Amino acid sequence: EILGDRGYRPAARSIMISSSSPEHKRRKADGGSRSSKKSWRDKAIDKFDLLPVPNDWKDAVALGDEDTWKRYYKYRSEIDDVDEEDSDPEECPETGTYLREWKQTMAQKIEERMKGCPWPWSPALGCIDWDCEYIRTADYFSHVWSPYAIPHAIELMHRYHGRSRMYSVEFFTAWKYRLVDFADQDSVNNERMKLLCSDCFEDEQLRADVIDVENLKKKSCRKL
Repeated sequence: EILGDRGYRPAARSIMISSSSPEHKRRKADGGSRSSKKSWRDKAIDKFDLLPVPNDWKDAVALGDEDTWKRYYKYRSEIDDVDEEDSDPEECPETGTYLREWKQTMAQKIEERMKGCPWPWSPALGCIDWDCEYIRTADYFSHVWSPYAIPHAIELMHRYHGRSRMYSVEFFTAWKYRLVDFADQDSVNNERMKLLCSDCFEDEQLRADVIDVENLKKKSCRKL
């Protein structure tokens, strides 16, 4: 339920700003001076508690060179530093509380469904607008990471809009994804996401949903 272009997507950091000092952030992003002699792969394994790649996967998985793991370490450190406690209370007082509750609920569901080896995820709210006590519009983002030492990630996005008017209804929801391969700099920089599926209430006269599941097939699911 967490599944766009760069031009539309608000940066999560504009809503949730880390309270860490610039120096502290620099040390975290650089891996710390004490561990500077370690390889970037070892730094990532230590910081993110990555598990060894299973033996029967090794031939099918690229383990990555130093540049790959450096990109992974810096990218994930920046993503994971986002803290729901640092939401701007003047912009949206509920954002921090809502994100924290969402993270706790989803973490519990992931633990229940993936017992023994849950996949870490880094959620963020791109934007959220309220209509009284109901959500009118929201963009949810999350990076999903392998629990193993594999320098890949999946970014997911769920976009929702729902609003009831006197004589009409506005409704749209979509799930999108992006595969991030840290061995490829272009893959890291390209934030364009692919549509997995969507549902839009487009025809007021027919009062019908238009559902797009063109990419919701085995090939797409295997990629994920």
